[in-house]
Amino acid sequence: MSFAWLANPLFFLATVFYLFGRSRPAAWISLVSVLVALHTLWFDEVPSFGGNIMVTELNAGFYVWLSSLFLLLVASVVAGLRREQPKAIQRLRARSRMTGRRSPVE
Repeated sequence: MSFAWLANPLFFLATVFYLFGRSRPAAWISLVSVLVALHTLWFDEVPSFGGNIMVTELNAGFYVWLSSLFLLLVASVVAGLRREQPKAIQRLRARSRMTGRRSPVE
């Protein structure tokens, strides 16, 4: 049985976290979503109501779906990295104000 369909609710949940600025949980959930979606590649047949359907090829829709999952993962990771960077820059600037030296980030 294919569990790849579980990537869709995980993608939705990761999108909600991402939109509310929670990039770290969004990145982890997106990673799980991509890994679950890749589960599709292990199957020659997928179950259906009328019986199993043979998978003969993967068309553009599959790659667009997989790309959207991967894009959310990348966006979440980048957003997480950008949010942590200003704290480090603020510390450098505060330290340079204390010592009277010019900050390397200005």
